[in-house]
Amino acid sequence: MAKNTQSQIDKVTELKDQASAKFDKAVTASEKKIFDEAVTLISELEKTTDGKIKPSVANLKRLAQIRTKLAKVANNKDYLQAVKELAGEFDRIYQAQAQYFASLTREMHHESKYATMKQLAVENTVGGLAGAGLQSNVTDKLNDMLLRAVTSGAKYADLVEEMRTYLRGDGEHPGALTRYASTYTVTALGQYAGQNNKLLTDDLGCEWFEYTGSEIETTREFCEHLCKKRWIHKSEIPEILKGHIEGHNCKIYAKTKLPYGLIEGTNAENFQVNVGGWNCRHQLVPVAKEMVPQEIRAKFEKPQQQPQNEPSEGWKRVMREYGTQIEELKAWTRNGFTEVETAIFEDRTQEYEPLRDAYYRAYSQMVKLKEPLWTAQTKLTRLGNKAAKEGRQDLADKATATIDANKVTAPASRADLQRRISALETAIQEIKAALNATPKAAPKAADGTAMQTKEITMATLRIHKLMPKAEIFEKRAKYLQRTLKVQKEDAEHYVEAIESYTGNYYDSMRAVQMGDIKDRDLMRSAEHLEEFIRKSPKWGGGTTYRGIYRWEQSDVAQFTTAQATRMPIQMYGCSSWSTSKEEAKDFAMKDGEYHILFICKGGQPRGTSIAGFSRYPQEQEILCSKDGKWMIDKIYQPDPTDDTYYEIEVTPC
Repeated sequence: MAKNTQSQIDKVTELKDQASAKFDKAVTASEKKIFDEAVTLISELEKTTDGKIKPSVANLKRLAQIRTKLAKVANNKDYLQAVKELAGEFDRIYQAQAQYFASLTREMHHESKYATMKQLAVENTVGGLAGAGLQSNVTDKLNDMLLRAVTSGAKYADLVEEMRTYLRGDGEHPGALTRYASTYTVTALGQYAGQNNKLLTDDLGCEWFEYTGSEIETTREFCEHLCKKRWIHKSEIPEILKGHIEGHNCKIYAKTKLPYGLIEGTNAENFQVNVGGWNCRHQLVPVAKEMVPQEIRAKFEKPQQQPQNEPSEGWKRVMREYGTQIEELKAWTRNGFTEVETAIFEDRTQEYEPLRDAYYRAYSQMVKLKEPLWTAQTKLTRLGNKAAKEGRQDLADKATATIDANKVTAPASRADLQRRISALETAIQEIKAALNATPKAAPKAADGTAMQTKEITMATLRIHKLMPKAEIFEKRAKYLQRTLKVQKEDAEHYVEAIESYTGNYYDSMRAVQMGDIKDRDLMRSAEHLEEFIRKSPKWGGGTTYRGIYRWEQSDVAQFTTAQATRMPIQMYGCSSWSTSKEEAKDFAMKDGEYHILFICKGGQPRGTSIAGFSRYPQEQEILCSKDGKWMIDKIYQPDPTDDTYYEIEVTPC
């Protein structure tokens, strides 16, 4: 069995190597075509009697023609056919991996994830090898070389030789297309296999891996030592990424603080995908623990504990406090630990099944108890933001202080949770009353007249202030029924979904869409929201912004990797964007160590404006579908001295 399983792992490596070798042959032939055509084209440039290229207007005009022709030659018929055939290799790799995965589990968990991963990998590879990637990494540099030669009056013979070295190589180093395409292909195939391995690892909770793959002349020090080690326990990965492998210390690149060759931002979470870096031919394959030699496993196995038939004192306390007649587990906890969680961790190692089932029931009860706390925190946060925008910083500070004072950061009893909820609700009522008691004058322009905002926002504000809630709902539903040509019941569902999403259920609805929690009512509401977006006119009114807070440096690194590999990003659930950069940036700066502002120029083909329906019309909100995808074009820090704030320019795809 182990021998057969190993052959299945080796089959994946073999398929990857065969696919890249076959594509390399097509690339070499294409390089020759590009070089021959380039030499023919530049022979038409005007030259002086001593063989130098004239820095003339006529030559500059010819360069524009040459640039267009070179782009066509680079994407010649044979090369594009090779790219198409390479795309087909992803399916062969998946089929080989599926055979191996079947040896570990009887069913493929979340099979749709694998299909989506394959589709994205193929799209990115084709785009990188036959689209903008080829242009920016090969033909653009060739065009720069020609422009420099013309403007400087270089010798024609020197230009031909420089082009030959660049496009065909010098015997020791390969040509530009081979260098780029080979690295891109090997990395794309390797990362695709790694992504599938990661999905399986997450589904099955695998703890053991085999580091395997083909060795080449340029195999890195890091990979050489990991191949010798071969078997890796998941707990070893953080130390491995520091370069510590079985007593050997790999050289570390100062910039990335990782062993030489590894992709910047590689960490324990994405190591299975990135493995040894660009052009790496290895895999970190999840394996059954039975494949690992016993003497290696023994170092990581803990002594078996005898089942305990009696609950601990902590668990007895939980049983008395919360009871056992409660619903099934709904979601994981947030904001620290409660008394219930403490008891669960205390008894976690026990094998006694009735107790283990009781843990989950108590967890559900704990989540149910904390839900009003989360709702109150969300309400007070939004109210504090509103107060700040209206110039009532004292009320905004009061909201922040109340939230901070009532976060659950230590074990808490039922009575303590209720006390915190009451404190939050009291603050909500007091701040609401203070805001309503403050007369709000319209902002004045320089000439003393009232400033006008967008008509739809003003109309919405008037509705919020002057009309009863039921009348607002009815008016909005009728508007959607008329404009979207839908049934009255559907229109009402859409309005309810928008109010829920822009109100107290923003986090919950996104969590449902991501599969983190299961709730029938929230699921229906999320489906209505998606249906509303599909049927509504799409946003084409200009640049939109999305502020994100509570990011970590590793997240920024992953965005950098996504940009480099041309991998689209998603927002995981419906996402709110704004036409106001100030609003989005204010939101991004709310909390956390790192702050990100996404900037999407143009339109949002999977988004629609809800400024007339949102509970916060001043946000000028554009709501995008959970299926929205964006390609990262640029990542930068507007202020070089501030390494906590990033702006990321994206294009919808």
